[in-house]
Amino acid sequence: MNRVRLNNSTQRCGASATEFALILPLVLLLAFAGADFGRSIHAYIALSNAARSGAEFASRNPYSPRDITGWESRIRGVVAEELSGTGGIDPTQLEIEVVVDPITDGIYDVTVEASYAHPSLVTWPGLPTSDQLHQSVTMRRQR
Repeated sequence: MNRVRLNNSTQRCGASATEFALILPLVLLLAFAGADFGRSIHAYIALSNAARSGAEFASRNPYSPRDITGWESRIRGVVAEELSGTGGIDPTQLEIEVVVDPITDGIYDVTVEASYAHPSLVTWPGLPTSDQLHQSVTMRRQR
């Protein structure tokens, strides 16, 4: 009777491949989750900077009640331009709201609220396919 003996290194190689096959899905899950989380944080920081740029523009450039719609559109343009320079962000998904709160003659607060639906890299079971990011910045315009 002929028996084939496998040496110890062949058996160990098979065990390593099995261990790798078992741990690979977990490693990929952690890698994709980390990348998705990093992308969300990046988009939130970019949205914060864009809203801050719009509020800064609004606080430095006065408006007249006759041209408030043109002034608000210029603010929206500044926010969209700031966000469009960031890779991986779709400016068409951006929602911008400008609120002016007059305090006294020539002094007012300007609030720029920016929202962005940031899509996930991977569709995770039980989780939404996009994160709704929101940032609000208020600055005061003085004479």
